[in-house]
Amino acid sequence: MVGVDYGSSFDESLLREAAIRRVVGRDRHVEFTLDDHLSLDTVERGLRSYLQRTGERFKGGSVSLNLGSRRVTQDDLNQLVRMLVDEYGLRVIGLWCGQELLEELLTDRGTLPADVVVRPARDSTHDASSPDTLLWRGTCRSGTTVHNSGNLVVLGDVNPGAEVTATGDILIFGKVRGLAHAGVGGSSDTSAVVIGISLEGSQLRLGSQIHISTPQRPSKDRSQSPFMARIENGTIRIDQYAARSVWPQWR
Repeated sequence: MVGVDYGSSFDESLLREAAIRRVVGRDRHVEFTLDDHLSLDTVERGLRSYLQRTGERFKGGSVSLNLGSRRVTQDDLNQLVRMLVDEYGLRVIGLWCGQELLEELLTDRGTLPADVVVRPARDSTHDASSPDTLLWRGTCRSGTTVHNSGNLVVLGDVNPGAEVTATGDILIFGKVRGLAHAGVGGSSDTSAVVIGISLEGSQLRLGSQIHISTPQRPSKDRSQSPFMARIENGTIRIDQYAARSVWPQWR
């Protein structure tokens, strides 16, 4: 077990800077949900900054964009697509956008590639005081990245090589063998928690704190024990989860 304060990673600051509210990546495909509150120019600059640091991970892969309900012209959209294609070698395959742009693209796609699937925007508006919760159904396998600005619920295991991160709490209805980071962008006294069915050779992060567990040989006499990881006195504490006996004492 290791408990250290490693500070905020560069990727966390980039997520905030780029106004990227949600990231879902599988192998060479990544889907970005972008914040409706900022202009497209601001989001484009943020995406460029983010991809300059992480582009090698997705280089040569595909990308889908959820632009939300913001008003976007075809010229603005074409500029954004060209940036992703020309500068980072990404192939845009999916686009969620507002009704006005959707109707325009269905009539005249302009320079947008014919194989790009265009759909009505998924809701990306939010109230910062009431964070969204993302429900992820299924196992997070190696190479999967899931990030949400809000809480994250995973209905399945988090395998080695998978990463699940959230600015709020993370609840995992499965085994935690990969990386789970709650309270992204927070400090060492964050109130965010990680709750899971079992902790097996994983890395947990809460705010700026890190905990590394080592794999243990399963015991026939010991059943899987749900756990809750939280910050106490500046370090990560992991307890057997008991909703009535643990949560109310500190929440």
